[in-house]
Amino acid sequence: QLLDSLDSNMLWVLNFAYASSRSYQNYLDIIDKLMLLRIYHELIKYEEECKEELSKLLDFSNISARIYKHKEEQLVISNKICSGKISTAYRTLFNNSENGNDFLYQIAKEQKFWPIRKTMEAYGSFILALFPCWLLSPENVSALLPLEKNLFDIVIFDEASQVFIESTIPTIYRGKNIVVAGDAKQLRPSATFMKRYMGADPEMQEDATVQAALEVESLLDLAVARYDSTNLNYHYRSRHKELIDFSNCAFYGSRLQVAPNISANRSSRPIERIKVDGRWTNRTNPVEADRIVGLLKEIFETRKRNESIGIITFNSDQQSCIADAIDKAAREDQKFRSMLNAERYRTEDGEDLSLFIKNLENVQGDERDIIIFSIGYAMGDGGRIHANFGSLSTEGGENRLNVAITRAKSKIYVVTSIEPEDLKVEATKNRGPKLLREYLAYARAVSDGDDDHVRAILTGLSTADSGVQAALLTEISSVEDQIKSKLEKAGYTVHTCLGNKNNRISLAVYDEKTDKYLGFLLGARRLQAEVP
Repeated sequence: QLLDSLDSNMLWVLNFAYASSRSYQNYLDIIDKLMLLRIYHELIKYEEECKEELSKLLDFSNISARIYKHKEEQLVISNKICSGKISTAYRTLFNNSENGNDFLYQIAKEQKFWPIRKTMEAYGSFILALFPCWLLSPENVSALLPLEKNLFDIVIFDEASQVFIESTIPTIYRGKNIVVAGDAKQLRPSATFMKRYMGADPEMQEDATVQAALEVESLLDLAVARYDSTNLNYHYRSRHKELIDFSNCAFYGSRLQVAPNISANRSSRPIERIKVDGRWTNRTNPVEADRIVGLLKEIFETRKRNESIGIITFNSDQQSCIADAIDKAAREDQKFRSMLNAERYRTEDGEDLSLFIKNLENVQGDERDIIIFSIGYAMGDGGRIHANFGSLSTEGGENRLNVAITRAKSKIYVVTSIEPEDLKVEATKNRGPKLLREYLAYARAVSDGDDDHVRAILTGLSTADSGVQAALLTEISSVEDQIKSKLEKAGYTVHTCLGNKNNRISLAVYDEKTDKYLGFLLGARRLQAEVP
């Protein structure tokens, strides 16, 4: 009777599920999937019909929360899959090996442990089955692992711009395949306190290939010169484009793809400049150090997402000065001491998120939500600005500045005692000091909300577009103006040209109440052909 009451479409669905199933449970699964497909079809249909209503939705927090939850579940499942594969491989190796029980005895001991190198020499296959991935410096590779050719399937050199070629040869010998990753616009290797091998006796005939390799600075330089390379141009760290725009223009020729801001940042600037009346004394600026202590207290009290914090200075003396000022404040203020101790030893999910105080030389590889700069340079005795730029003024020293100003994920505070115009750097030979002055001007413009000055600085730093690109941008601007005019007549506030040329949003509707963009128009280049 139930079947007789169903219409032909319902019967068709049941017959389809029955014909496609292999079991009763499989039959039920197909019915469930067909139901989901039907729901999806309805969603697509009504999304098209209710386009205007849906475009006005502002809050997607529930959807975002679900996505993050599913990603966490995916990570857990992936870990289980990997662990299961490794366990299976190890059991097979253990059961088929004659010395499996000997290895089990060694790792089960509670004293008289073998060194890692000796254990690797005797039971390398077991250890690599248990731990297929190793994270080591080139020096630790030589100290801990036996000199065995093709010990690893893949050897990856990260931060390859910082390592000399001769330091990597023992590690390269141990790998079947080599991947070299690095950024030529970041720190170069340092030969301080070491003597490099630069070849054999000059009177002896040296192999030309070896000599050429020794003349380049880093492993990255050699790899780029010898092999095809791939540029990773999508920038993922900064949540606001202002945090990366300067480096993108000054160092990367505006090639980085930067996600446009989701708001205009009217209420809180991504870069905030704090001007103090500091003095330069014994290569330190105590006034800036004290202001940074006060700023830390403010951040501890007002931050909403428990943001991590890092402090960067331009010399080691100012680094010590700030550390001393923080310690002094902690001794005098118990509440601040408690918050500071929690921040100093902070870890989340095994990641070090502790408060750090570092100078330009040793901050590469670090990142924090909030970065505080102490510029340090200020008026000294004699009534003149003391600005000994040190390593920043050497050839390639500008890379140190690039590293420092790209460490922040959410916000940068620039604590300074000088104006950009106070730095007299016109006669300097290298780019470092000149770019520092430009960055101070950029930080001031962003902090003041002076968008015109920001664009002028970035334009001055960027390499000019080709004539073809410039003409194309001019042609499509008329199309954007037409659409912008229509939207503004409808009562909307419209911003144009968000993002950069590689990841550009033509128009965005802005809501001043929420300081967010409500809708975007992409692809004006394609639209150009459709507008008469």
